Amino acid sequence: MKSFSRTLALFLACFAVQSLQARPATEVETKAAYCEALLKPQIEMHRLLPADAKDAAMDAQNARAVANLKRISAYLSPRRSAIDAPTFSQADERYKADIRESTQVAKACNKKCMAEVTADPSLLKSRSCRKPQNCPNPAEDRINECSTADWIPN
Repeated sequence: MKSFSRTLALFLACFAVQSLQARPATEVETKAAYCEALLKPQIEMHRLLPADAKDAAMDAQNARAVANLKRISAYLSPRRSAIDAPTFSQADERYKADIRESTQVAKACNKKCMAEVTADPSLLKSRSCRKPQNCPNPAEDRINECSTADWIPN
């Protein structure tokens, strides 16, 4: 009986220690951490803009970002302490890298587009050189996924 009690006590102690350790984030949690890291500075930047520099479209976009951030934060809040800490720092680095990459790809695409339009001005009307299939930008696609929070489970 003592042996069983010791084994049970050892098992429970190991289980308690293991349950205190952070776990890897799920795909949705990782995406939520990424979008949270991305939206916070966007919202802050909008807040810091002078009123005369904002228009109705910018205000509406910011209101959507605020609503998305609230939903994302509500989802992450009860899970945050259970998720590996690197998830959040990696999400922060990923969004910063995506901003840089997206900007570089867009600049290269615009340069290519301008060269095509210069060679064939009829392309200007169709804007075909700026269509996503002609100018893929995976970083921008990831960024744009944060424009909604409908991927968060209820």
